Amino acid sequence: MKLGKNGKTAIGIFQDGLSIKVTQLSIINGKISLTELKETMLSLPLYPQEDVTPDLESQYSTDEEEQILPDLAQLEKEIKIPDLTELEETDLDAESDIDREEEIVTGKQEFQKLISQFPLSDSKLALNSLEENTSYNQFDETFAKSRSRSSIKKQLREEILTKEDRTKKNTYDFIRNPDNSILAFVQRGNNEMLQALQEINPLVSKKRFFYSFIEPIEISLMNLIRNNYDFSDEEYILIIYIGLETKVGIVMKGKDYIKHFPIIVPEADIEYLRQAIYSKIILEQDTSNINITSNIIFAGEMTSDEDIAFFKQKINSDSKIDRITLDNLHIPQAKSERFTPEKISEFCIPIALAWKALEPRNKNFYSCSLLPDKIIESQKPFKIAWHGFIILAAIFYVAFSGTLKNLKIKEDMIELGRQNNAIEIELKRNRAIVVKLRQVKNEIATLEENIKKVGNLVDRKNQWYYILNVISNSFKDNKISWLTSFTSQDKTFKISGFTTRKRNVVPFSNLFPNGQIEKVIENTIQNVPIWQYDITYGYPNPLDIENQKKESEPGIEFIKDKEKLIPPQIQMDNFKPQPQTVQKDRETIIQSSNPKSRYQDITQFYFSGQYKQAFDQFKEFIEEFPENDLVYSAQYLMGECFYQIKDYNQAIQIFEKIIAQGGFKTPDALMMLGNTLLQQGEIEKAIVYWNRIITQYPNNRLTPIARSKVKQFSQAEVEDKVKEQALENSSPDQNVRYELQLYADTNYDAVLNEQNILESLGYTTKILPINIEGRTIYRLRLDEKFSKEQAATVGKKINTQTNRYADYWIAETLIKNPGQNEDNTKNSKPQDEYSQIVDKYFAKEYQQAYELFSLFIKKHPTSELVHNAKYLMGEAKYQLGNYDESITIFKDVVQDNSRKTPDALMMLGNANEKMENNDKALYYWNELISRFPQSKLADIAQFKAINLKD
Repeated sequence: MKLGKNGKTAIGIFQDGLSIKVTQLSIINGKISLTELKETMLSLPLYPQEDVTPDLESQYSTDEEEQILPDLAQLEKEIKIPDLTELEETDLDAESDIDREEEIVTGKQEFQKLISQFPLSDSKLALNSLEENTSYNQFDETFAKSRSRSSIKKQLREEILTKEDRTKKNTYDFIRNPDNSILAFVQRGNNEMLQALQEINPLVSKKRFFYSFIEPIEISLMNLIRNNYDFSDEEYILIIYIGLETKVGIVMKGKDYIKHFPIIVPEADIEYLRQAIYSKIILEQDTSNINITSNIIFAGEMTSDEDIAFFKQKINSDSKIDRITLDNLHIPQAKSERFTPEKISEFCIPIALAWKALEPRNKNFYSCSLLPDKIIESQKPFKIAWHGFIILAAIFYVAFSGTLKNLKIKEDMIELGRQNNAIEIELKRNRAIVVKLRQVKNEIATLEENIKKVGNLVDRKNQWYYILNVISNSFKDNKISWLTSFTSQDKTFKISGFTTRKRNVVPFSNLFPNGQIEKVIENTIQNVPIWQYDITYGYPNPLDIENQKKESEPGIEFIKDKEKLIPPQIQMDNFKPQPQTVQKDRETIIQSSNPKSRYQDITQFYFSGQYKQAFDQFKEFIEEFPENDLVYSAQYLMGECFYQIKDYNQAIQIFEKIIAQGGFKTPDALMMLGNTLLQQGEIEKAIVYWNRIITQYPNNRLTPIARSKVKQFSQAEVEDKVKEQALENSSPDQNVRYELQLYADTNYDAVLNEQNILESLGYTTKILPINIEGRTIYRLRLDEKFSKEQAATVGKKINTQTNRYADYWIAETLIKNPGQNEDNTKNSKPQDEYSQIVDKYFAKEYQQAYELFSLFIKKHPTSELVHNAKYLMGEAKYQLGNYDESITIFKDVVQDNSRKTPDALMMLGNANEKMENNDKALYYWNELISRFPQSKLADIAQFKAINLKD
């Protein structure tokens, strides 16, 4: 915003009850500078309450006709000269009238004394409207059918002013948000300060004062925030202004008005006043569906360091709370001691008034005014008749049309220039890429030609042909990679080259025996990252080369001789990841003609969690190889796919078909059929199928599990009947329960992150999307219902445990089944117990945590938290240095095939690394990369493997 000339001055005058504050701002060296602050406390009001305000707007009559004075002779005839006695009586009457007027004492003289210290006649004056004379009306975006300001004012005049109001000299205006919602305000009656200034004007200056505008204090406060703060469009700001009599709160969203509310507190000491204001803020927060306490700015009288410290202590520690600061206002160095931050906060409203008067075109300031129209008209430097407007319109049209055409031509030229520059840049980039591709292509062609020559010379039996052929095949599978040098010695040979994927270096190091990565250095070509590498190998065994067939030649394998590292204790459900790829695409699987290889490839979809793809591939496998022995296993795994995607009806049909066939998968199908019926709530039917495992297959590995499930759910069924009996005798009052909300945000990813944190601590949560004013707010709540006291206790506990949910709140809810709350309360006990043990673990009391987790698993063997507890037992032993015991526990976690399996594989590698069993460490990290390539831990395992091999 370009400012006016230096020396331009504006004065803001703010009345708050009997308190008058005056601020003078000037433009000095191109900056808005604060030059003076003064205030006074009137002993009496400016005008008595019974005083009838005269119409002072008549001073600004626009009538240009001069009054015609009568002839002096005529005046002598018409005027009767009074007798001396009459004159004396008249003077006495006048004197008595003057005495009576002097008896009416007001605060106007004190006001005059204050403002006489300012250059009123050379400044723009801005005033505030009195709160008691100002009323507000808020309209939504459907109110204003037209975007024209004049048409909206006409519509508001019909809406908010009565017929009686229209005859009076009431002024009104409005502000509009980007969504077209409107806040309208009306000033009824004359403004006392304006009236007093008009009366004082002829007493102190021959020049008329210039009045810039009158506006409510809410607008002034929002103008300061819009001009001095840079909040995002989604942030909420709460402005608290505490004055002598005026106390108000304003809620903004970004730069837009949301609402305002009065703060009514009785006269009391400072501590009680602070507490009352805090209570009002919390009340508004509770009654709003928005987080208004994330940013709180205090202005006015109560902005001392002690006041701010009080509210920071009481309100959420994550909230930003401070007194108002005006960073864009220049304060001269010589006056910085007088104009302290607290002083500026007290005078923020008159500062805002003067600031807007100096910068009327600043887009951060709302364009509105309650100044009477007659005063505005009288202050215009000139007036134009109707035909003048026509001429001006014509001139404007011609100038505007020419300007538009000129701008259009310039825009076209700029756009063409921009497009030309973009094309040139893209052309240069493509040329560089083409040059590099040609270079790579030539290098590849040279290498292929050399390999071909070597093959012809040695007739495919020489050791070097084998080495070069293996390298060539590996480069086909790991693009883009190339060699720059190849050197050989008596017992070793060395290759040097580049690759665009750092992960390729590790597979390259496993191509031949005793591969050692000597260095990996990052470079860039045309802003593309590449890695330079040097790898040294031992020569392959000639006998192995002689016996190696082309189709079995080694490709890129992450761990060489991996079969030797498979520990006998681990059964990965017969899962063996293929050495050359972690995950094959659909086309590769379809082209496989070997049924066994095809089946193993499909199982990779299943074990990586891609159940829908696995089901489709198993279905095609059965259609393509209907007579193969693996069809039976494929049908069973199709049922497990349905179970994993929670299509329980389809899963039941497949498991029943497997049982009817009577193959070796019958015990597994009986177990899964029971599990599926359990998910549907059919506990009695589930127990029937588990009992069949116990009676028909007493020596099967699933029999102990089935026996445990029968015991557990038979007892649970008895408890359910007891609960049903208790529910029949329960009272209706138990239907009122409460939910505990811990977090809310419009960013779903942020809420999901908080949910993961809570679930890692053992709490079951749910996310509720709530639509408010066209926006979706995601609320994170515990998936349980409590009594009010229980909810408060759990909320305090979680906040103490995590130190991040201090602003939790309790929501009342109604439930149809009172017994469900008892179940939830009971289910919450394992979670509470688990959380307490986790606290012990993070407090580094590992031995005690290990023992408590062991007791927890025995006490709650069917809890969903058992897998987490078992995994943390392994971590506790790892932290204590008992790596052998930790390895045993982590193997058990892997065998459970739970969501903690990736973590357990990572820790198995770490534990073996600690014990210097590097081959086993590499094995487990390879299993993690193969089975869970999308996991974040896969990247960590990859880098750990590189570092270990280095």
